[in-house]
Amino acid sequence: MENLGPLQIPLSYYGTAAVLAVAAGLFLAWRRCCSEAAGWIALVLAGQACALQLVWAGPNIRLQMFRGWGELLRGPRAIFLAAVLLQAGLVLWGMRRYWPAVRAHAKQFISWPVAVLVFFLVVFSATTIAPEWAQSLAAGNWRSLASRSASHGTKVALGLLIAFTGLLNLILAAASLPGSRWQQVVDWWRGGERRWLPWAAAAWVALAASMLAWVVLERVPHVPDETCYIFQANYFVEGRIAVPAPPDADAFFIPFTIIEDGRWYAATTPGWPALLAVGYFFGVPWLVNPLLGALAVLLTHALLRGPYGRRFADGAVLLLAASPWLLWMSASLMPHPATLVFALLALLGVKQAREQGSVWGGVLAGLGGGALLHVRPLEAVIVAAVAGLWWLLAWKKLRIAAVAAALLAGGTMAGLFLTYNQALTGKAGQTPINKYLNETFYPGVNRLGFGSDVGNDTANRGMNWVGLDALPGHGPIDVIMNSNQNLHLVNSDGFGWMCGSLLLLCAPGRRPGAEPAARSADRMYWALLLAMLGGLSLYWFAGGADFGARYWYLVILPCVVLTLRAGQSFVARARETAMPPGAASRVWAFVALASFAGLVTHLTWRSLDKYWHYRGTSGAIRTLAEERRFGRSLVIINGLAWPEYASASYLNPAVLSVDYPGPIYALPRDEGSLHTLIAAFPDRPIIILNPSPHTPGAFEVAP
Repeated sequence: MENLGPLQIPLSYYGTAAVLAVAAGLFLAWRRCCSEAAGWIALVLAGQACALQLVWAGPNIRLQMFRGWGELLRGPRAIFLAAVLLQAGLVLWGMRRYWPAVRAHAKQFISWPVAVLVFFLVVFSATTIAPEWAQSLAAGNWRSLASRSASHGTKVALGLLIAFTGLLNLILAAASLPGSRWQQVVDWWRGGERRWLPWAAAAWVALAASMLAWVVLERVPHVPDETCYIFQANYFVEGRIAVPAPPDADAFFIPFTIIEDGRWYAATTPGWPALLAVGYFFGVPWLVNPLLGALAVLLTHALLRGPYGRRFADGAVLLLAASPWLLWMSASLMPHPATLVFALLALLGVKQAREQGSVWGGVLAGLGGGALLHVRPLEAVIVAAVAGLWWLLAWKKLRIAAVAAALLAGGTMAGLFLTYNQALTGKAGQTPINKYLNETFYPGVNRLGFGSDVGNDTANRGMNWVGLDALPGHGPIDVIMNSNQNLHLVNSDGFGWMCGSLLLLCAPGRRPGAEPAARSADRMYWALLLAMLGGLSLYWFAGGADFGARYWYLVILPCVVLTLRAGQSFVARARETAMPPGAASRVWAFVALASFAGLVTHLTWRSLDKYWHYRGTSGAIRTLAEERRFGRSLVIINGLAWPEYASASYLNPAVLSVDYPGPIYALPRDEGSLHTLIAAFPDRPIIILNPSPHTPGAFEVAP
């Protein structure tokens, strides 16, 4: 199912047409000053927009992968496939005069081991492995496995064609920029400190994410987790950790909540809802994550300018601010922007304590890591382990007072975490989410580690998510599948590059003559990246495809740093060769053009193909309530708990009081449930909402 526009044409087609118009406009505007470069830049935009139409994503929850060959070869999308092939032919023709230079300098830029590693990474992340492949392998169905492996191989080949075409196209665009004009950009970059730049990048993130939240996501929850966070934030605003149970639990269904002993509370961790509660207090909950995204930009600059210098930090925040992944996550109601901010605070505190022996740095490190524990406990442990080891390795400057301050602050936050668990579950060591999952599915379902009794299962115990997690239990094949899903999404959405966002990651990252502080930071970011990948492999679920590789969100920081370090390495190596003066800096033109094209094409495509009415929820009921002035009423939703009731439940107050002056939204399961609701909320006019048979996501008031 796709989001359809007028004439039943997919909305994403209109987005592609808009990007093509932008490409044509840029070419016409720049053709006099830099005609060749303008042509290649326009081709990058057009080619990437067409390539994204070959991807199967859409507004329903599913793994992202290429569409079937039958659809690509015989349907309307054959036009987009032909466009990608045309782009490939044009860039191969355009590269004809550069091949001698490429062959002459290739060995000086990248060694064979690194080339093999990069190629493996690109192949593995080119597309998602279909769940049926793992199921055939586990079942020993070799004929099916061979067929599915061949099909996957063709999709990998398509992914490699797109990435290689994008790579060559971007090289041509960067290489053909007029030397004098590019030198003006380089001179501007090298001159002055630009103290305004991180603030401008942060302002852009706040503005862009707010626009996406307001216009595309419509300030409503699109993931079950978000509905639960909103419920939790609403009762946190009132100073509660639980609310009275509703009169009819099924009629007020909210995912991941627990009702026991007359109490109703969310099973999710409290850190993010506490921040979201601040937004509800001021009436702008949708603005919290955009502001956290902006804060992450500022903290990244503060963290990196010490070991790497201000110019590097400037480049890092520009790359971060152009990331489609960061912008979409910052537009959502998910907790991951908070995890990035808390991790940055922890690393910044460790950096200050490590370099200066700062006691306040230790306090900041403990508070940041402890706050992260209240949002994503596993990531908190990983960050604490990596940051702590990095700190201890500088043992010559180690100051006991700073370490003690970090332990005290972190221990206090951990104590609050355990106290919260004790208050809700009766056991300090049992989190509400584990209690919920153990009781809803089976004991131990959510534990870390490997085994047939972990996570998704097919033994009639209630959890069967084969569309997202192919096999029951958690084992080596699951690690491969989960890693593939997340690496593909990071490669696609991380920076939005057509050539793949991971392209430079494995290239040599150490500049000749780099300062010891920079080399130490390099090792820490590599350790953080690898620890995140290894640590999260212990968990059975990959996170699905909601807002990218959300469980891996913290890798965005090391990806930014190590990508730019690789670029510095290429620049240094280029200067050591016989390349023409100024050619080395073209690496940054490549990065800038790839990020610009990725930002334009990915935001447009995701807005119309995936996140408009994502998973069926929309702001239609809120708009209808404002237009029709529902007031103090009982609004009955006809439909399913998801998505129909989810489009209304977030509008309810935390405490379902008889005296609440606004509408109460409910989903009665039968006549008896309806009578219970009417008795619980007397003297309220009944309004019935039915899903519109004409417009997906819309509702109509029943006569």
